[in-house]
Amino acid sequence: MALAALPGLILLLAEIAVIVLALRDPSLPPAVRLVWAIAIVIFPLIGTVAYLVVHGRRRLRAPVRRDA
Repeated sequence: MALAALPGLILLLAEIAVIVLALRDPSLPPAVRLVWAIAIVIFPLIGTVAYLVVHGRRRLRAPVRRDA
């Protein structure tokens, strides 16, 4: 029974992570951030995949900040 809920939980965690990424992205204007967040909430799977496809490559190329 508990294993049946696992895909839904994974999708929920991915959705939350992508919403946080969208809202914290400094390269996007605030209105665009809000539109992405609303799209992800209304269309979770499509919105999450669309955001990762559109902005994922730029995220992968971004330098990693290391605070020492």
